[in-house]
This record gives sequence, structure tokens and C-alpha cells, in this order.
Amino acid sequence: MFAAVLKQIKIMALCCVLLSATASLILAEGMEPSSTDQGDVSVSKCPTISIPKKDIHLGRVPLLSMQTATFHFSNTGTTTLIIDNVQASCGCTVLTPSKMRIDPGEKGEIKVRWTVEGKAGTTRKMAKIYSNDCENPELPISIGGEIYEMLEVYPLAVSFGEMRVRSQDLNRTRVMQISRLTDDAKEADIEVTSTSKYLLIEENTEDAWGNQVYVVNIADTVPVGKYDEKVIIRTNLQELGEIGIPVYFQIVPDIRLVPGALFLGFVQDGETLEKEVRVVGEGNSPPELTSVSSTDDGVTVALAETDEPDKYKVMLTFNGLKEGEKKKEGRLTFETDNPHRTTLTVSYFARIK
Repeated sequence: MFAAVLKQIKIMALCCVLLSATASLILAEGMEPSSTDQGDVSVSKCPTISIPKKDIHLGRVPLLSMQTATFHFSNTGTTTLIIDNVQASCGCTVLTPSKMRIDPGEKGEIKVRWTVEGKAGTTRKMAKIYSNDCENPELPISIGGEIYEMLEVYPLAVSFGEMRVRSQDLNRTRVMQISRLTDDAKEADIEVTSTSKYLLIEENTEDAWGNQVYVVNIADTVPVGKYDEKVIIRTNLQELGEIGIPVYFQIVPDIRLVPGALFLGFVQDGETLEKEVRVVGEGNSPPELTSVSSTDDGVTVALAETDEPDKYKVMLTFNGLKEGEKKKEGRLTFETDNPHRTTLTVSYFARIK
């Protein structure tokens, strides 16, 4: 009897072991990926940008020179590679892809133009390729070299600002200096020209330290408009090439407000004063004033037309004057309908009663 019970217990234990093993096997099979591995499928459906050389070092490069290089790449993935953008870390580097869509197995290139700026020494300019590569959507690349100086040019950019048309403004003149720093540069031929007939370069002279000095002028005949030009420095130094110095200026119509300053006398809190301004300048149809604002939040200003087309009334209301405050001064900005001279300004001054 006892032997029969023991045998039955052994059978039940064996069944439990078999049942547990079967359940574990079923659970394991349910958790395992199918024969087509999902991870492998997602990767296989991605484009892959492959660049054998992500960092280009150009060796010794002269300061102010224009350097070029090319990054070669291919799509080693199974779907079309789409380049969204190639962005450099500074404006001195311009990157241009040969194409933006690259099918599997196809090749492309990114041409680089680097204007060498900064100081002598080792430098590296970074950039990123933005694409639909699943693993490298922002792929970093770089170009660099060891900068040395052959010529020193000062300034490296020229801004004349805003000038009135046909005015004899002393602001129309700038001085540029070129220093030769190496033996090759001291023997080199240098020619300085410009990209515009309105940007005049006078013949160079030499200062007491042996530097070449050039005078850059804006011609009196330049028409109204915004200008983005360059002073071009050419040498016979093969490694330096052509240097472009940017020059910015804007010529505006000879339009202004009279008087140029409003003296308001004594004012008190809440008081409104009225003044007149006249628009004067070239032509028989001066621009219209469309609105006015003040640099001081405590001064409310309004504009009204008069019977004369070039004359306007300006009403200034002084609010929230502080105790102990002795004067109020600021500037009024008038918006105009002239596309070349969109704003005119006058200053104002008042004493507080």
C-alpha cells in the first residue's frame, strides 16, 4: 500500500516538472523575436551616410587666404539618403553639397570654401551634415590647418553707415593699411581695386613703418540704395590668392526734419505741448509722416497734419514726472512712406516746473 502511494506521488511530481518546463518554453517562444528580427529590419530600411575622411587638415595656410576642400561620401544604406542641411559653425566657411538626394550605392561630395580668419596658430572649423541617416542624423565634419601671416590688413571690414545722397560728407572716406610680414610678401606685387565704380581706391602711399596705406572713398554720384561691396587685394603670391575686404554703406535721400531739435521750455506733469516740424529735402513731393514714437515711455506723442503737405503738428504729453526730476530729454522717431528713408528723428528737451 505504501509503495503504491509513493509511486503515485512520484508520477504527480514528474507531471508538475513537465508542465513547468512546457510553460517556460511557451513563454520564452512568445517573448523571442520572430525569424525576421525587428531591429535588423529597422536598421536595414535606413540610409547610411559614409564619409571616409570626416576631418580635413590643410597644413600651413596663410591668414586671409581662400582655401578649398572636398568631402566625399556615399550612401551605403538601402533607402534614399536625404541631406536636409549642411551648416558651418561660422560664416567664414561655406559648404555646398553636390546633391541633396542620394540613392543607395550612389556617391556625392560637399565642396568647402574657407576664408581663413582669426589669429596665427592651429585652428579647426566645425560643421554638421543634417540628414535622414537613422544612426547619424547630425554628422560632424571639420576643416582646419596651421595659420600663418603673410599680409596684415586693417581693417578687415569697412562700414560707412548711412549717408545722404550727393552730400559732401567727411564720412565718405576710410583708410586701409597693408603690412608685409614675410620675405615673400615684401617682394610681392600688390594691386588694390574694388567691386563697384562707386567705391574709389586712391593710389597707395607708405607710412613711416613701411606699411602701405590706401584711401577708400564713396563717389559723390552714388545713387540711393544699400551697398554690399568689396575691396579686392590681389597679389602674385600663389598661396595667398585674392583677398576680399567687405565694404557696407547705405545712401539715403536727402530728407530731414526742421527743426532738428525741439526745445519745449518748462513743463509740468500731465501737460501737453504742441510743436511743428517740416519735412525738407530733394524733390517736389517730400515723403509723408505716418506715425511718431518717443524713446521715453513717460512721454506720449501724437501726430497731426496741417494745411501744408510738408508741415505737421506734434503733440507731446508728459505723464508720471518724478519728484526731484529737473529735465526731460529724448528722441522722437517719425515713420515715413519713403522706402529708402523709412524713419526720421529729432531730439527734444524740456525743463520740469
